[in-house]
Amino acid sequence: MQLQAFPTQQAFLNNFNFCEHLFQPKNMNLNDLRDAIKASPDNVPLRKLYARALMNENRFQEAEIEWKEALRLAPDDQALKVGLAEAFCAQKKTSLGLVIIEELTATAAPPPRAWLVFAKLLLQAKQPRDAKSAYQKALLLDPELKDAFLESEINLAQSAGATGEPEKIKLSNTEAGETSENSPQIERPKVDFEKVGGMEKVKEEIRLKIIAPLQHPELYKA
Repeated sequence: MQLQAFPTQQAFLNNFNFCEHLFQPKNMNLNDLRDAIKASPDNVPLRKLYARALMNENRFQEAEIEWKEALRLAPDDQALKVGLAEAFCAQKKTSLGLVIIEELTATAAPPPRAWLVFAKLLLQAKQPRDAKSAYQKALLLDPELKDAFLESEINLAQSAGATGEPEKIKLSNTEAGETSENSPQIERPKVDFEKVGGMEKVKEEIRLKIIAPLQHPELYKA
């Protein structure tokens, strides 16, 4: 198959949808991608590549910005929403990630990777049983999403909570602040944040401040 030759860089960038599958972020220089975006700022596939490349370099805060910019251009793109939730997850912004991914997995046909990210976020939220369920759904839809490290973390979290006994914390009773076998103990309460009053209000605030501006940018213009 012979590739079409584009006469200018702009023409090439405008046809990036056709070429996207030919490139992998790990093989592309971040500076080159950044320059390409400057030349074609409304090119969603190009921004998606750049955001994924930033994720691969563990530059999660920058990736978050790029996912958001891409979503302003394509607010209904499911892959972009998954990417943003993944960036939130990597930064331990669990509540933000959950708001996005919960809405996405409630749709008729969410992408398989959404369930994988959902599993990671649920694990961060101390809900290993639900995390396991989400992870199993991800594998059912796409076995290539198998993540041995995530499986191990879920199993460890489930084992730690298998007894159902609250974790005990030793309190310091020495001047140096060190603990000893005779230190008094208190129990760390196990909290299900889904049952804590006010969480729905927090989620709604996140939807209004984060999700709504991405879905309806025309309503939030200054």
